[in-house]
Amino acid sequence: MSLAVRCDRCGKSQSVPDSLVGEPIICSYCGQQVIVAADAPLMPPPLPGAAPVVGQRAASPLKPVTQVGETPTKPAPVTRPPQRSLGAVPMSRPGVSPSTGPPTAPPPATPPPIPLPAPPRRDPPPGELVLETYERAVRLQKTSIWPWIFAGAMATLILIAVIVALVIQQAHPNPSLESVTNDPFVANAAAVSMLGPRQTGLGYSLQLPVDFVPAAEPSIAGMPAGTKSIAWVAKPGTESAGSLCRIWRIPQALNIDRELQNLHGMGGLLDHSATIQNKSTYHRLGETMLAVRGLVDGSDATAVRKGVIYLLADGRHTAIVVGMATGPKVTELQAQLDHAIRTLQPASPPVVQTSTQAAISGT
Repeated sequence: MSLAVRCDRCGKSQSVPDSLVGEPIICSYCGQQVIVAADAPLMPPPLPGAAPVVGQRAASPLKPVTQVGETPTKPAPVTRPPQRSLGAVPMSRPGVSPSTGPPTAPPPATPPPIPLPAPPRRDPPPGELVLETYERAVRLQKTSIWPWIFAGAMATLILIAVIVALVIQQAHPNPSLESVTNDPFVANAAAVSMLGPRQTGLGYSLQLPVDFVPAAEPSIAGMPAGTKSIAWVAKPGTESAGSLCRIWRIPQALNIDRELQNLHGMGGLLDHSATIQNKSTYHRLGETMLAVRGLVDGSDATAVRKGVIYLLADGRHTAIVVGMATGPKVTELQAQLDHAIRTLQPASPPVVQTSTQAAISGT
């Protein structure tokens, strides 16, 4: 005989044999432990012609709970008709016998995936750029710091060498006369014979063309302190009118090779459009001076000028001598000014006779 045992947790009723009265059982729906009461109602027999619902899980008899150390007892087999869960709605289906139960329906077959058609391939027209992506592994390498340390050390050494060279150059602005092995500048005797009388000024003496006369002192703006200047110009109305010769005497031993590059427009030395080219190395000029020579080309709104520029050093002073020529015979006059400057030499001081010397000479 079967009893209908109702679960207090899920409210489902199940069929259990009456031999399990007083035994704990496990609800097959929610797993709750239920004690089979002796007053449990009897399970009603199934209605004639009724069949369980297809797909519904039939209630299985509950299993007694076995205590620890207790040998489970196998209940005697009970023959009973198939049961159905309470609350199920009976359904009838043609051709289905209540005694045999519903046939097991196979699970619905999963339709195979429908393959998507591949996108049509389009060949690019001629001349169209096609971007392609390439992937490559990037290998990280640990950069060594030693090359940077070496480069920094080399840069420091180069900087120190440059500073030392500048200091040495400032300490020795001009080479000594003994170190100059070039042949000295020698004035052409034939050209010098065409020059006028010797002119004297600022402690120097030189021969200039006959048309040159003293003129106003040129500007010393931009020159070192203590600089003095003197000038000669060609007489107006002559073929060389507009030509000039100027001397600046600087009371410092400058680096004449470097100063030659910084003379444009300084103190009215040259026209602003003048350029210095064909600069020479150090040469001897006379016995006591070093010279650097350059050719000068310039022009203004009225005339084209050509000339020469000399920077002279005697160890205590620096002299700048400029000769600019213009006129129809500018080339010949430029050559005369070049030869005239090469005749420059320190002016001999005048001889002052004492009274004793005068008496001896009988004057």
